[in-house]
Amino acid sequence: MGISLAVGQRTLEASPKYENVKQLLSKFLSSRRQGLSPTTLKFYEGYLNHAFALGVNKNVSAFLDSLKCSNGGKHAYYRALRAFYNWLYSPKSGYGLNPQDNPMLYVDSPKVERRILPSITEQQLEVLLKNTESLRDRCIISLLSDSGMRLNELTNMDVHNINWHDCTVTIWGKGKNSEKHPSQRRQQIYFNSTLLIIMRITVTFGE
Repeated sequence: MGISLAVGQRTLEASPKYENVKQLLSKFLSSRRQGLSPTTLKFYEGYLNHAFALGVNKNVSAFLDSLKCSNGGKHAYYRALRAFYNWLYSPKSGYGLNPQDNPMLYVDSPKVERRILPSITEQQLEVLLKNTESLRDRCIISLLSDSGMRLNELTNMDVHNINWHDCTVTIWGKGKNSEKHPSQRRQQIYFNSTLLIIMRITVTFGE
């Protein structure tokens, strides 16, 4: 038994090769460019599965309006559905759909309030540094606060990413983009000795 997926002005009948929505979504996920993180793929899979379980159809705007979540949540559904439908209406999907029938062409992005996230003060940071149990932990906290890098970027650091002359670390950030993080005055105090420590051990948080 095939599936019916409302798209544009008509219903797409999935071919026998793709008998259900799960297989259609699997084809979409497989089409994503190399380099996407597992977290991004799980984001698409989770929101799309939930959207189709809730009965999303060609009227995507009405579907988004019906959701009982914040605009931030609606925007997440919007991003996932936009990626899916843009793929579905492209030649890459193999379904031969007219790009002008893409329902996302008529959907406005939900407005999301941009908020400045709270951060700790310089005094609070000094308290954290004074109460660490090891030189390694002081380096971790200092490097995170001075550079703004993510936890996974820190744990993926390699000794070859370190420039010992100007106290900078080059890391591969989100989307596999290269970023160069400078070190501030505090970090320069720890830089040479503590980064060597980090490179020699497996960084495990909570030890």
